[in-house]
Amino acid sequence: MSICVIADETVGNLTARVIIDPFGSDCSPREWDNVSTLVSWSRDYNLGDGEENNHGSYFTDDFYGTADLRSRLADNAPIFLPFHSYDTPAGAKIELCPEHADEPHRWTGVAYVSWEKLHAEYGEKVTAENIANAVEIVKHEIATYNSYLQGDVYAWDVVDADGEILESCHGYIGETDYPLSEAIDTAKYINAQRAQREREKAERRANHLAAHLAVLVEA
Repeated sequence: MSICVIADETVGNLTARVIIDPFGSDCSPREWDNVSTLVSWSRDYNLGDGEENNHGSYFTDDFYGTADLRSRLADNAPIFLPFHSYDTPAGAKIELCPEHADEPHRWTGVAYVSWEKLHAEYGEKVTAENIANAVEIVKHEIATYNSYLQGDVYAWDVVDADGEILESCHGYIGETDYPLSEAIDTAKYINAQRAQREREKAERRANHLAAHLAVLVEA
């Protein structure tokens, strides 16, 4: 398996690296405990949450008719944010499109938050401030999902001079600075542990030599 290194830093005789996560496709953020629910009618991608929220091309005709999604969710979803998606060389790209909020023909889906979810997050009384906070969370969830779809999923590892991987961690979406700092801290810890073991080994040798010399002196 080829490894694509994004960033690295030497720590003693070890190297801390950030790499493209070879298991990135297994890290979908839509499997997390999200505040939002995504419904999609994209013809090209299943971007909705679960099979029941991916409706393909047939949903488009239904959407413009009597089964208007906004109307059906009006009483249960105070947060309703349209998004559009399109193909890029890196894969699907998904973005909120508030500038087209009144142009549903430009949408390929919506992110919504139900009252039930809001109460679960904020308690019985949901304030305007809570709703505004939830909107910002949804924006972050969409941005994270977009990074995942575009393949911006990273891992870190620590390798020795022979290239052996000593430690690693996967599943960092859309960021490289934090995983690099984690890798560096881990490399420092490994070096510190190695140094501690060497000190203990040297101390045992010294004690053994001292005991041997004491026996010789007594003799």
